[in-house]
Amino acid sequence: DIPLLAVIALASPFGFGIVLLDSSLVCWTVLIEIIALKTILVVVLLSRLMKSRRTHLIRNILTILNEISDFCGLKLLDVIMEYGKIISSLRLQLSAEDQKSLSEKKKEEQHLRLL
Repeated sequence: DIPLLAVIALASPFGFGIVLLDSSLVCWTVLIEIIALKTILVVVLLSRLMKSRRTHLIRNILTILNEISDFCGLKLLDVIMEYGKIISSLRLQLSAEDQKSLSEKKKEEQHLRLL
């Protein structure tokens, strides 16, 4: 595996926390689920405030949060796609090297048989 480190800022009513995740596709899945949960929680919390007189301000905040979420989501997808491309290219390189070493071993065996 290619080592990657993901830093996630978790929003809570009491402040922010940071979680460090080691690399693997499982971690990326967890990251996506955390972002989705964070978005749901923010929408639920802000929807309760919609009843107040500050509806215009809250709508602006939701718009900004949506823009940030969209941007982060696209960046995350870019990283995941790049990660997938790197893994695919490494697998292709390894399989090409394996095939090359296999053909070299076969040639050596044939050469030894001839002797």
